[in-house]
Amino acid sequence: MGTNSDRENRDIILAGSRTTGSKMSTMIDSRFLSLLSHEFYTPLTVIKDFVSILMDGLGGEITAKQKDFLEIVSRNAARMEFLIEDMNDLTRLENGTGIEIRREPVDIRRLVQKVLHDLERPVQSKSLSVRLSLPEFSILINGDTNYLHRAIAHVVGNAVNFTPDSGEILIRIGAGPGSSGPEAFLHVEDNGIGIPAEELPAVKASFTKASNAGSQVAGGLGIGIPVTRAIVSAHQGSLFLQSKEGTGTAIRILLPLHDPENLTLEMIGVTLNRAGLEGIPLELTLLQAESREPLPSSVLDAMNRLAGNLSGRIQLLPAGGPEILLWLSQGDEGTAREIRAVIEQVHSRGIEKGMRVRLRQATFSGCIEEGVDFMKQTRKILSEIAGQGTG
Repeated sequence: MGTNSDRENRDIILAGSRTTGSKMSTMIDSRFLSLLSHEFYTPLTVIKDFVSILMDGLGGEITAKQKDFLEIVSRNAARMEFLIEDMNDLTRLENGTGIEIRREPVDIRRLVQKVLHDLERPVQSKSLSVRLSLPEFSILINGDTNYLHRAIAHVVGNAVNFTPDSGEILIRIGAGPGSSGPEAFLHVEDNGIGIPAEELPAVKASFTKASNAGSQVAGGLGIGIPVTRAIVSAHQGSLFLQSKEGTGTAIRILLPLHDPENLTLEMIGVTLNRAGLEGIPLELTLLQAESREPLPSSVLDAMNRLAGNLSGRIQLLPAGGPEILLWLSQGDEGTAREIRAVIEQVHSRGIEKGMRVRLRQATFSGCIEEGVDFMKQTRKILSEIAGQGTG
């Protein structure tokens, strides 16, 4: 039995057995995975150790070309180790023993960058165009670095594997309000082969690949999505998969944020610096239900649509909770008019349901000298939000 500190930093998440296939088939799958991973692990360790010895020059001087070859071996050994870890985790999930999560602040932006670095060769060999949208600030979640790296590697790796030569992949990372609280998001979208609609439910289960996958990439046990979903669930997150055969696949991962108030301040600071240099006016707006009951989901949906339509002019901020919506917008009349229309809808719907909402605003004229005062107003609003959350 661990200590209280151990329990705070370590969660055991249990997942039920698959509902597909017979119980005997599940047992055989689990035993096979356990045996296979055990048999692979020992020779793989030897390969990794000797590659490391050779790369360190302990076996004699090596040429630049030989070093390139050894790096290829090393990357593929890491890929094999990755697969063994997946098989071990899937065995634990099938047996109901769960996977163990060690929690610490993790920047998913850095994990995505590492995954893309590891996939640099296949991306270049297929002449893929990767459009990467990364924020200027860290996106921290309280999670397990190793597991999150593997989850992201599965999602991005699938996009690379199943996108044809000269195809496109879009990767976006961000943070904002969610239906159950502040959240980080990772969105990966490709224009690859997609998944036939009738096969989507099966692909989400273990050992299943889409019937059209064979023509695009060889190998694979079809366990990437189930393992990724288990990892995301272990972090109290959600995974959404959309796909259309011949069009492509989009996967969105949502994860609870670590310290959303600090991130909100950083997001506002970055935008304020840019606005001050360009002379752009800003408005920080807090919309809150007076009764502290959750705002209708339609409010968040409406603001998300508006932020999408007015790309770059509205930024939904993660601080707050289900009863609070906070955003930073450009202070031009067009943007303000669009926002007023949404707020009027919120008021009218709220009145119908007996809910009253209130607004708080901090304004910045675009004059850089006013930046300090604007941040003071911002900190006061965030302090009120934090106080209500602990009250």
